[in-house]
Amino acid sequence: MLKKLLKLISFLLAQVAILFVLGYRYILSPILPSACRYKVTCSKYAIFSFKKHGLIIGLWKTLKRFGSCHPFCNYVDEDF
Repeated sequence: MLKKLLKLISFLLAQVAILFVLGYRYILSPILPSACRYKVTCSKYAIFSFKKHGLIIGLWKTLKRFGSCHPFCNYVDEDF
């Protein structure tokens, strides 16, 4: 019972995180200049990652992806 409750809470928190990413994609992203260096954008990657891995691991993978988005890094984690 407790395991199911924790899984439900994790799922709901991941959905909230996805809502924040979608808000960024549709409200803030059109205002900012396009500077994405990946074929799958970071916001799409974040949504896929939250759906597949849940909140904690999805957030970690998303932060790693954001951290690699600078000109001196050649790290690409396309593995969802």
